[in-house]
Amino acid sequence: MSLRPGPLLQQLTRRLAEMPPDLLAEPAVGSAKGIETGAVVGDVLRGLGLLNPDARWLASLHPASADRQQRNQLRVMLTAAWLLADPWFRAHAHTSSIAADAQNWLYGGGIAELAALTTANAFVTDDDRREELARLCLKALGCVPHGEQAAQAQDRLEAISSVERQRVVAASRRVQEEARKRREAEEARELKVREEMARKAAEAAAAKGSRE
Repeated sequence: MSLRPGPLLQQLTRRLAEMPPDLLAEPAVGSAKGIETGAVVGDVLRGLGLLNPDARWLASLHPASADRQQRNQLRVMLTAAWLLADPWFRAHAHTSSIAADAQNWLYGGGIAELAALTTANAFVTDDDRREELARLCLKALGCVPHGEQAAQAQDRLEAISSVERQRVVAASRRVQEEARKRREAEEARELKVREEMARKAAEAAAAKGSRE
């Protein structure tokens, strides 16, 4: 996909830092009152020009029940929706696929993966996490920060990405686990060889004793 210039990164990170506290409140779950995630997300997508957001998916954003991680996922989605409501995206949505790309990002673009690693508050209060969310958003919409090249933007995203860091840690653990299994298998083979050599030595000694 050809990437196009987007807004200044600082514009998006500043917007995240200024996210209204009301939007970071608990999302509506079951009969409990809270932020209606589906309504907020639907309004943002329609503001970007998507006339018919996926109604079934929007309805699912008010689940009958949700554990702590699922509630955090809804709050991360609200944070991402606030970012997508930035005036730059609204101004450019009519000339590109921003609206459809925005829905795809929210619907299946790794929001759950982010929420499993980071609290929604961190995407507002932490510099690196704000930058991570802003860069992920731009990438999902086919954009790079204003003044950056695609390779530069990708390198920076990989450098600060909590998801990428988790993947590196997981890969390192897999390598270590595979190395441990290889060591154990080798040690087992060596032990078997020693035991076999000892058995043969004992048999040879017994045979010699019987001849004498």
